[in-house]
Amino acid sequence: MKASTAEYRKRESGDLRSELEEKRRECFNLRFQQASERATDPQLLKRLRKEVARIKTVLRERELRGEG
Repeated sequence: MKASTAEYRKRESGDLRSELEEKRRECFNLRFQQASERATDPQLLKRLRKEVARIKTVLRERELRGEG
């Protein structure tokens, strides 16, 4: 599921941190699947990495504002 940055901004920081960890695990596992040529969608890793970047951006914005 692709979520926009605005949707991530509406969510709690704790939820974002747990989703960030989940997305990182998915990226890790997908890299192994691609290495063994079992991955079906070559664009999936790219989409996951962009979602990780969106989540990290929102968390960093909150950190800089002191919302924590």
